[in-house]
Amino acid sequence: MKNGKKIVIRYPKWDDLNNFVFYLNNLLEESERDQDFGILFEKKYTMDEWVKWLAELLVRIETGTEIYLIAEDDGVMAGFTNITRGSVAFERHHGILGISVAEELRPRNRN
Repeated sequence: MKNGKKIVIRYPKWDDLNNFVFYLNNLLEESERDQDFGILFEKKYTMDEWVKWLAELLVRIETGTEIYLIAEDDGVMAGFTNITRGSVAFERHHGILGISVAEELRPRNRN
């Protein structure tokens, strides 16, 4: 980054569960302040739901149906990107791209 910080880009792992919960709940709170924010879940999940979500994500990564990378700033999740592959034969050559950056790391409007 311009400020000299080093951001680590890596695949997620099981130990990231608490970071995911904190990060994604922050996105949900941000979406509650801005209805056009555009995230794909509408409520805070229980810990059991998060455990299931991460387990399913790790399986999708392992089977090649999803590519998922997280960005880490000093051990804290700073963002992620993912590509989810089409689920039927005629869609498998393309996917859906998602990108997220923590609010505090996004550039501010400089008008």
